[in-house]
Amino acid sequence: MDISDELAGLSLDDVFGTADSPNPNDPQPQATTQDVTPPAQQVTPAEPFLKASTGTVYKSAEDAVRGIEQKDALIQKLRQEAIERTGVDPVTGQPVQKAPQVVNYTQDSEKFLTDLRDAATKGDTKKYTDIQKQFVQDVIAPYAPMLTGYAKQQAVDAVSAKYSDFKQFAQSEDYVQTLNENPILKNSIAMAESSPERTADLTEFYTMAHRLNSARKLPEIVQQQHAVATQVRPTVSSGAPQAPMASTRVAAPPSLESKEGRAEIMRQFEAKYGDNVRI
Repeated sequence: MDISDELAGLSLDDVFGTADSPNPNDPQPQATTQDVTPPAQQVTPAEPFLKASTGTVYKSAEDAVRGIEQKDALIQKLRQEAIERTGVDPVTGQPVQKAPQVVNYTQDSEKFLTDLRDAATKGDTKKYTDIQKQFVQDVIAPYAPMLTGYAKQQAVDAVSAKYSDFKQFAQSEDYVQTLNENPILKNSIAMAESSPERTADLTEFYTMAHRLNSARKLPEIVQQQHAVATQVRPTVSSGAPQAPMASTRVAAPPSLESKEGRAEIMRQFEAKYGDNVRI
């Protein structure tokens, strides 16, 4: 059969197809997915963490802490301003006595001159003298550690010239224990070592500490002497009779109960610790 006969029975649509009908030879379009946005959910506001009767609202514990701290700081500031302005605490309603201000005359020369003039005008000799003393203290304050250190070394050297063992004693536990047993002396030494105007007493205080320690050691000397006197005598072995030995008498240890015994104990004590020891 001729091809022309086959085409004779077909229409143009059969041969070429319509615009709406897909061509099987054409590539197929890819299916697309349409984005679908879900409907927005209505958010219910959370309850506040804390709501005061005054209307203040705290959303969280952190907000509450921060807000309370800010209010406390503001109240304290306003309270202090009211005290300085009126002299009365607005919270307690009681008068507040202001602490005296410490003035450094080397930093405020105008104040120094004003106070001196005021004391001289009123004829207040004591205040006039105290102002000048304070001025001197203010001047030497930066050099106080150096001055006290020098004075302490001078006192140590002076006592060591009398008691050769003092430097060693001042670094020992005996020194600490002696001061602990005598708190008044301990406080006096501490004040003298830190105040340039009191360092002149250090030599006397150190001497007292050394003598008190010597008094603490005295019972030990007595016990040592007693132990030596009561040592067990050597025994004589049995056997052939031996020639009689000359009798020897062991001197009794000195006793604190008699004047002579006390003098002997002191003599032995001074012989061991130095002739300059006096209790």
